[in-house]
Amino acid sequence: MAYIVNAIYFKGEWACKFYEEATQKAAFTDRNGKKTEIDFMNQTGYFDYYADDSVQMIKLPYRDGRTSMYVAIPAKRTIDLEKHIPKMEEKYVKLSMPKFKTEFDMLLVEPLSKLGIQTAFDKYKADLKNMFTDTPQNIFITKVIHKTFINVDENGTEAAAVTGAGAGGSGMPKDPPIEFTADKPFTYMIRDDANGEILFMGEYAFAD
Repeated sequence: MAYIVNAIYFKGEWACKFYEEATQKAAFTDRNGKKTEIDFMNQTGYFDYYADDSVQMIKLPYRDGRTSMYVAIPAKRTIDLEKHIPKMEEKYVKLSMPKFKTEFDMLLVEPLSKLGIQTAFDKYKADLKNMFTDTPQNIFITKVIHKTFINVDENGTEAAAVTGAGAGGSGMPKDPPIEFTADKPFTYMIRDDANGEILFMGEYAFAD
């Protein structure tokens, strides 16, 4: 038996970390309406922010100055987050979001077959033996497994597949902060802002 592995790993510290003493229990309402008390991280500061009738969205930059996590609370499940990025502006925001850790795995043979990749899984038609040496047998793919892991806490984000505030002025703002409270299902993505590439993307819809 042989395995072909493609792995991606990311670990980033928030440009501005959350204070652990500010983390408090609050209710998260999942997609079925169930409320669960979980830990929420809290921070008030300047963030790139955008909102309209379809979405409320915030950018949390990482310390490397290149990558960021975008957190969006959409009105509907299907939404194109990237089209809103150019519209984001620096705002004074009171942010509250869950600290979370999720793991996911999925067998991909059936989805890939539906997309038209079939010969590679056929033991009579596949011809992958040139990928190996000294094997008289025909080689075909029997299983494709995708696994992901992400951990988001006060310090930053750790993610694998096989964190943030702008500078403020010297005085306190006159207006109260905009509230961004991710206490219901939200979408997140980790993006390389230098080239626009999405490194990870997921949805948090059910409390652990």
